Amino acid sequence: MNSYKRPVAWMGALLAAGFACGVAAQSYPTKTVRISSAYSTGTGADLLARLVAEKLSRWWGQGVVVEARPGGNGVPAIEAVKKSVPDGHDILVAGGGHLVISPILFRDLPYDTERDFAPVAVLLQAPSMVAVSANGPYNSLSDIINAAKNKPGSVTFATLYIGSTQDLGGVMVELVSKTQMLHVAFKENSQIFSAMINGDVGWTLTTIGSGQAFYKAGRVKYVAHTNKTPLAAFPKVPTMEEAGLSGMDFNVWSGIVVARATPADRVAFISRDINRAMAEADYQEKAANLGVVSEPSTPASFGALIRSDIKVYADVIQRGKIKVEQ
Repeated sequence: MNSYKRPVAWMGALLAAGFACGVAAQSYPTKTVRISSAYSTGTGADLLARLVAEKLSRWWGQGVVVEARPGGNGVPAIEAVKKSVPDGHDILVAGGGHLVISPILFRDLPYDTERDFAPVAVLLQAPSMVAVSANGPYNSLSDIINAAKNKPGSVTFATLYIGSTQDLGGVMVELVSKTQMLHVAFKENSQIFSAMINGDVGWTLTTIGSGQAFYKAGRVKYVAHTNKTPLAAFPKVPTMEEAGLSGMDFNVWSGIVVARATPADRVAFISRDINRAMAEADYQEKAANLGVVSEPSTPASFGALIRSDIKVYADVIQRGKIKVEQ
């Protein structure tokens, strides 16, 4: 899986990528472009998608609107784009949970990511931070692992729901460390942090943006992160490998896809301009403030990321014997 890196020289990367935009793309768009979002209004991915939409609308001379459709684990947004005319006027923004994990866990989903969608661009990536209470018993990842080994099932891990990216990250920690922990599901992130600060649960995985307010207030601390390389913003926080667990390089991501039959040159055209939008300074500033990174990607590189994550999470789900009620 891709690593969270520092921003790079965007325009040089875009030129090197050699995007091919043919005749079909030149007549696009001819009407309002709708971006269906699997996220709630105001979340990080939603805010960045709206900033991209503003720029595309200005460049393309057509309206580009974002419609938040978060209900049903993103299925309404996903189905809307799956059933759309494959001409690029309907675009989907969704995450790894929607496009990778759910299709593995749920047999009756009305979509198949690789069959139904063409990857366009990665909107954002973010590492997961191992968070604990600032006043709790754990000061390192080793403290958590040792406690779990000394008394299996006694260490509690907080998650939003069983089968989420966050939850599978916790399962990965268990598999790699050969421990058994108790996963406790909550409805909201705020409940997770309140429970952890109160000592009701031991630890959680969180993105920088989700944990930012609690971290800045000194209520939680980070004892490791899942990125392969050190994070410039958190130089004292070790990588998982530095903290003693190898094979834990994974990121949370959100990406943009279109219906599978959309012409390849049009997909390339949309990808080029989305990358151009993400390269601009105001977008990069907002992404940094949200604790995420947006780097150049191509339909091919995003497709490779999806396929890689499918293999990784399918293995975790099988080895962890994860099942959800359907």
